[in-house]
Amino acid sequence: MTPLRGRSDGVRPAGRGFRSLRLRMVVLFGGTAVFLLITLGAVLVWRVSTVQRGTVMEMAGQIVEARSAEVQRWLEGHIQEIRGWSSLNIIRTGDIEEIGQYLEGRQGTLHPEHENVFFADTRGQAVSSDGFRGNLLSRRYVQEILDGAEYAISNGLESASTGQAIMAIAYAVKDDQGNIVGVAGAAVSLDVLSELTRNMSFGESGYGAVIGGDGVVIGHPDRSVVMSLNITDAPDWPGMEAIGRGVTRGERGAEYFTNLRGQRNLGIFSPVIGSPRWSVVYILPMADLNAPVQELTGIITTIFLLALIVLALTAWVVAGRIAKPIRAVALSLDDVAHGEADLRVALEVSGRDEVGQISGNFNTFLGVLREMIGGIRGATDQLSLVGGDLSVNMEETSAAITQIAANVASLTDQVLNQSAGVSEVTATIEEISRNMESLDEQVQNQSSVVSQSSAAIEQMMASIRSVAERLDRNAGSFHELVEAADQGRVKLEGMIGINRRIAEQSSRLQEASSVIHAIAQQTNLLSMNAAIEAAHAGEYGRGFAVVAAEIRKLAEEAGAQSRAIGQELSAVSSSIQEAVTSAEDVSGAFAAVHSRIREVDENEGQIRNAMEEQSAGSVQILKALEQISAVTDSVHEGSGE
Repeated sequence: MTPLRGRSDGVRPAGRGFRSLRLRMVVLFGGTAVFLLITLGAVLVWRVSTVQRGTVMEMAGQIVEARSAEVQRWLEGHIQEIRGWSSLNIIRTGDIEEIGQYLEGRQGTLHPEHENVFFADTRGQAVSSDGFRGNLLSRRYVQEILDGAEYAISNGLESASTGQAIMAIAYAVKDDQGNIVGVAGAAVSLDVLSELTRNMSFGESGYGAVIGGDGVVIGHPDRSVVMSLNITDAPDWPGMEAIGRGVTRGERGAEYFTNLRGQRNLGIFSPVIGSPRWSVVYILPMADLNAPVQELTGIITTIFLLALIVLALTAWVVAGRIAKPIRAVALSLDDVAHGEADLRVALEVSGRDEVGQISGNFNTFLGVLREMIGGIRGATDQLSLVGGDLSVNMEETSAAITQIAANVASLTDQVLNQSAGVSEVTATIEEISRNMESLDEQVQNQSSVVSQSSAAIEQMMASIRSVAERLDRNAGSFHELVEAADQGRVKLEGMIGINRRIAEQSSRLQEASSVIHAIAQQTNLLSMNAAIEAAHAGEYGRGFAVVAAEIRKLAEEAGAQSRAIGQELSAVSSSIQEAVTSAEDVSGAFAAVHSRIREVDENEGQIRNAMEEQSAGSVQILKALEQISAVTDSVHEGSGE
């Protein structure tokens, strides 16, 4: 064989442009790598963003809770201090003139956060340590105390004397008899809340705030915002109203809003326990919240671009090494396809890789093709010899056909000779025909009898089917009756169980009634002892004796009621027991009826089985008669012929 080197005309197949195997491999692997890298980067950034945001929000929520608890402790400390003021003897006297002089003398020793302390009587007339005289009855925190509250806290207020943000903490003042004689309170500065919010920083511009129950800002790093912004009515702050609604409802949550500079922020808020629906709000700018994610996105993008360049160069080099031997094989195959169809040529096998295997397999294919063409040539020569033999055989067949025609003519002569014998056979057949007519009349009589028997059996089978259908319907009714009886028995057993539980519960109620009766007797005895002690106390125990008498009346009435309840419960328990006994009797009757119904159902099943057996026998008889009728018809037809 002659190895191929290339086409003799110098023409080579196209391999440039996108049809190039090398370029397609680079595009395929590069595109796949780009898709995988972009997908991996997007998933990685999304996952990091989710985890980072969840972690920040969890930490921010913990900070808000901690600051809310800090504000709560701050409030509780001031409440306890005002409580101490309200327990002073001079305050409890309710003498507004003496209290006013006392408070003015204590102005210099007040808590640093107290602007003043004050006292208001039940008519609202008030005096304070800084010399204020007026009426505070219209103030909400005063009304809450007079309505029975132990203490009250106002929302943020603006001090009339200093213009600073303050709040009022008031505590009920009671005399020795526990009657409210007035309200003691203090005007507390809210500057500490602004200091607290300055420590709640996040990123470059995150901050905290304290919001009053009316939506007004009472603590903010920027003091100009304090008492000047109401977040429930802030049209220039889109989304802030949602935070305001949550704050005024005393809820925990997080909402997005946009500030005056158009920057999107996340506000996380939590209520202050023990306050008039105050809340601590933590403001997280989205720019600061997303900054780590954006930085990570830039780093990942740079890494992925470098990896993409390395992958593209690697794919280009590897694809070139793979495509070079394949291109050589393609050129060799092109020579075979466009040459002079010389099957003795062969491709050059270079190497043991897939390209070398392709060349070797193509050489094997050419060898098999040469063998097939040689076989076809041999078969053609053989067919030529078979055609000559077939011509000789056709001449011999023509001579044999001529001999067959002569034999047919001789057979015709013999048939004419046998015509006389046929006449004698005809006479014999006429005699047989007369005998067959007599047989035909007997067969007709037998066929009539068979038809009558078949009609009677079919009528009997129709009756059997009617009875069987009625038995099937009865069986369905009996099954429904059995199911209904089962359901009734189950429900009756359930009712018996309920009655028993009711009986047990009524017994517990009787025990409870007995306990109540014993408590009433013991209370009556204690009231008698109390009356005796009150009598020993003389004039001072008269009020206590009246109370003891009332307690004794209540104990006696409770005892009487418990006895009546016990009697009623006993009657109810007896009735329930009778109902349980009756239900058990009915359950036994149901069981007997259920047993009888099953016996009837079994008997009807036996009858239905017998009818089915009889119907099967009738079918067999009818089939036998049909066979007899068929035989009779066959005989009749035979006799007619």
